[in-house]
Amino acid sequence: MGVQNVDIHTSFKAGITNSLKDAKDSIFVSKNEIFDIKIPNDFNNINLISDAQDMISNTINLINDAIFKIDSCVNDMENAEIQVLNMKYNELTRNVINDIGGYDEKDKINQNDVLLNVIKVVGINKWVSLNENKKKILLNADYIHKYMEKNKYTYCVLENDRGDEYNIDIREHRHGLNKTFEESKYENEQNGDINKGYRNTCCATYVSWVLEDAGLIDKEKYRCGADDLQLVLKNENGWIEIKDEKELEPGDILGYSSHIEIYIGNDENNQKILYNAGSGEWIREGGPDTRENITGELKPFKVAYRYVGDEQEIES
Repeated sequence: MGVQNVDIHTSFKAGITNSLKDAKDSIFVSKNEIFDIKIPNDFNNINLISDAQDMISNTINLINDAIFKIDSCVNDMENAEIQVLNMKYNELTRNVINDIGGYDEKDKINQNDVLLNVIKVVGINKWVSLNENKKKILLNADYIHKYMEKNKYTYCVLENDRGDEYNIDIREHRHGLNKTFEESKYENEQNGDINKGYRNTCCATYVSWVLEDAGLIDKEKYRCGADDLQLVLKNENGWIEIKDEKELEPGDILGYSSHIEIYIGNDENNQKILYNAGSGEWIREGGPDTRENITGELKPFKVAYRYVGDEQEIES
């Protein structure tokens, strides 16, 4: 609500046109100085006087032409600036309901909070330049993480019991993971079992849910194992591998041995900011954050997966 009351154009207006306006002012000064040039009357050579007058006249014409071109350039730049600012304003007030696959009013999560939380990390200039698929990944990542934090989801792995959080009352906590975010949320009577949603997650389950709700993988591609999900992305059409850490972009999926997470940007200390569900701390307190602020091992970059769809992009 607050962003709609911000005068975006006034806030950014100075910007890119000031230097051109300064140059125009300098040319006006030069032009006036040329007008003040006096040709001595005691020149005996009439031709020389005539040539000098012609040169001054031509110079003034050139300066007038330059001023006209600068005026046109300033107008073009101001129009472009207004268009960019309008784009920023539209993104700051964007309705994200259609971008978030699992959006539900019953979740009581403010869509503007989701949008602004993502833009705060990415930065408005970078956000405007991202394609729609990257935006959907980040918006769904934030929304699902907010829901898991709010509803106290539990870390769980299916392969063995070692990854479960044993401090949860066993009467309220069932061992299991759902294939979709929506299935994890709701409690429905089914075969005498009133708790259909497990309210559990893990790193790969969370990333699967995000990509499902962003419309980038279908439900059957869900994986609860990080290595298995990386294999899906590696072989899935529209995805490429990024092997150079310097080329990371918001919305890239970071893959490690037995772990997977979502990259959104870097903080002031150049630490990667992440959406992560690899532990109870990350699930309930870290969306998004850096590994320095959340209990967890600092993992060196290994590989990232990026959705490019039909874009012609060379694999790194």
